[in-house]
Amino acid sequence: IVNDEYITFLSVLMYRMSQNQKLLPGHFENTTDVLTIPWTEHYVKYQTRKRVEREEEKKMEVEEHVQKLKPKKKVYVIVPIGMPGMGKTYFLVKFRKAVEGSGCELSVISSDVVRKECMDRLARSNKRLTFEQLYEKTGKDSRNLFNDRLRDLISKSDQRKCKAHFIFIDKNHPPNAIKGTLDLIHGSSYHLDAKIVALTPKMRDKENLLKYEEEEGKSHQYPFSANFFFTCFDRVQQRKEHETLPGSGAKTAGVLVMFLHMFRNVNLSGESLASNGFHKHFEVPFTNETGDVVIPEDLMGALENVLRATKPGEKCEDQGLVNTLNENYEKAQVKFTNPEAGFVEECVEKFFQEQIQPDLAKIPEIQEEDQDADEIDVNGRKERIEDPRTSGKEYNPS
Repeated sequence: IVNDEYITFLSVLMYRMSQNQKLLPGHFENTTDVLTIPWTEHYVKYQTRKRVEREEEKKMEVEEHVQKLKPKKKVYVIVPIGMPGMGKTYFLVKFRKAVEGSGCELSVISSDVVRKECMDRLARSNKRLTFEQLYEKTGKDSRNLFNDRLRDLISKSDQRKCKAHFIFIDKNHPPNAIKGTLDLIHGSSYHLDAKIVALTPKMRDKENLLKYEEEEGKSHQYPFSANFFFTCFDRVQQRKEHETLPGSGAKTAGVLVMFLHMFRNVNLSGESLASNGFHKHFEVPFTNETGDVVIPEDLMGALENVLRATKPGEKCEDQGLVNTLNENYEKAQVKFTNPEAGFVEECVEKFFQEQIQPDLAKIPEIQEEDQDADEIDVNGRKERIEDPRTSGKEYNPS
């Protein structure tokens, strides 16, 4: 390590030697002439580099201090836990109104839209592939693209000029997909004040939950009612257009049963969700759970038969049982109804009043920043603090 004193000593010594002079203590009193000769240019460069480094260190200290003074952006990430067809699209209309009415912003990112994008891209280069083949071949690519976009959307929340940023993940989360989503959120929000909200369907009571017994007498229960499942079943079968799951009879029935079966013996209580990493629990009446709809016994029996023959996370291998379930559904002609008008709005309003407004009240009003708010003074000149996260185009799926 070379320091100033050592450089000065060598410079004076070499200079006196070049002049055939003896080195005396008095020669160190004035070294200006010594330090300007050509063979000491390295010392001048050394001094310049050290001065620049000191300025850079000071600038970094100022940047760190500025970042510490700035409050972290409040972000709410909504994670739906339920079934296809439960009514997320209708819910979003009511939820967006509440979010924007509170001076906040809502972004929606849909896994189905991303999957369709990947399927369309593959279809352009492989026109002979069927819809089913396109769906099967794009699983990995669509998952990676969706995760990249979600990660980008969360991490750039601090650039938004709003009180809080709400991100709705338009994707159904079975139990085995929850941990991956929570890990992604945590990894993308280290610089944010992020809260993860579990969005679940509101059931009437525990006595009304769907359950069945295996042949050996073992009992299994789901966190949803039979009415909730068949309402979702009916909605999916009735829809003609959807990015990835249009109504298609027995095939769609098999997918819905597989999805339901992944929730076997799963607890969606607030305590259970909190222990698994969620900060808030939002229950919404996606279906009419008043008990007015009676499901025929043969339809319930067909569902239980399929569940007994299905392994959690897999499709039923006995297609005949699935066909019977779908035939009984079509024969029953049950008229499933939606919740009464205003129920969803009331739940959204209650959620905001009890769990969101107290948080927002602590956030100062957003003010326009001065033009020089991101500039600091370095040796008399203005230097702008650049944030590497602001470079590049922001992805906004909403």
